[in-house]
Amino acid sequence: ERAGVTPEAAAGALMELMESLPYPLMPVGLVQVCELCVPTVDAACSIMKDQMSKCDYSMAFVAIQLFRSYLELQPIEDLRPLDHIAAVLATVWFPPSASIDVCTRRATLLSNLLRIENRCPLCPYSSPTDSDVDNPIYSMFRDLMS
Repeated sequence: ERAGVTPEAAAGALMELMESLPYPLMPVGLVQVCELCVPTVDAACSIMKDQMSKCDYSMAFVAIQLFRSYLELQPIEDLRPLDHIAAVLATVWFPPSASIDVCTRRATLLSNLLRIENRCPLCPYSSPTDSDVDNPIYSMFRDLMS
């Protein structure tokens, strides 16, 4: 908890922000891969870093770290919070899909990214550019994390 804000409240605010984005967060390349299979965590992170703007990538990084922090507080044997977060993120971060199989692959990928025991190869960008600082999403995240 930071400044009286619980992980649940921060996660809820973050989900509201992501739901209000005018576009799905995940890049087209990752969407296309999930149409066929569940990519490895390393492959997914590579696609994300190569195809996402710094701001979008940083949002994904912060969100994953926040949700991982929340999951660390949960009983290790209870996977329901992990599965629930992954399923909800899949509906927000990816464009709509009518295929149950595709939705399941997307949720599985996000579950793999969120698993505490998995090394998370996402890494933050070291310093924002001027265009990042001007992006309203950047300032919202900066404020959320400070």
